[in-house]
Amino acid sequence: MYFKKFTVEDEPRIQNYLLTEDQLLYTASPREVIKIEDCERHPILAMDEDLFVTFFVLHEGKGPLDFLGTEHDILLRSFSTDVRYEGRGYATKVLEKIPSYVQENFPHIKRIILALDEGNERARALYIKQGYTDTELRMAGRTSNLHILQYSFV
Repeated sequence: MYFKKFTVEDEPRIQNYLLTEDQLLYTASPREVIKIEDCERHPILAMDEDLFVTFFVLHEGKGPLDFLGTEHDILLRSFSTDVRYEGRGYATKVLEKIPSYVQENFPHIKRIILALDEGNERARALYIKQGYTDTELRMAGRTSNLHILQYSFV
């Protein structure tokens, strides 16, 4: 399992990535995310050998500020696993690797934050199991209230 920064050569992989309508209730489609031109957003493909199994974005700068973060935070957003690979432990493996990836590639970051839709208990349990904690902060989201979770390096 390794992480690969998105490049234009990865567009065919992105086009073949499958999410269900239920998944899209809680996350953005990688097809839409890669259209956003923002140098503070870092789209990442999680690969199992040649299989593109999980997608996420690390958003620094303004991104965390929109979710009650600081300039020392990075926002984990648009996290998903291709429906064809769900239930195989990929999300767990990726979440285990994200903190070390952040520390290696963004050494100024002190905390990973994420906004989780209320009612997405399956994802909440997964994040908590991987060491994220609930900040008890809440904010309004597109479709529901959002719970702000964090993974702190300090």
